[in-house]
Amino acid sequence: MKRTLVLLFTLLSLITTYANATINPGLNNFGPQSNFGPHNNPGLNNFGPQSNFGPHNNPGLNNFGPQSNFGPHNNPGLNNFGPQSNFGPHNNPGFNNITPKTFNRRF
Repeated sequence: MKRTLVLLFTLLSLITTYANATINPGLNNFGPQSNFGPHNNPGLNNFGPQSNFGPHNNPGLNNFGPQSNFGPHNNPGLNNFGPQSNFGPHNNPGFNNITPKTFNRRF
């Protein structure tokens, strides 16, 4: 058991070291400019800054962080649950569904 944990830790350390050295502008999963670390990748980013789950300035599809569907944001796209969205206070010129302003007008 102890040996397995040591091997697992060593493998994770090697992956992290390799990932942190990555400066690939393409599709990267674990390092800078990637889905899991700090990066400035304008593409599809999932878990780091400029991504779906952290603070970011990504003009693309953002789900859970700032400029996204669930947090405070300035995203002009489709926003569901935060400020500038369908369910909270917002300045979204797009399609807004159930805010107090639109709810009272529609029903």
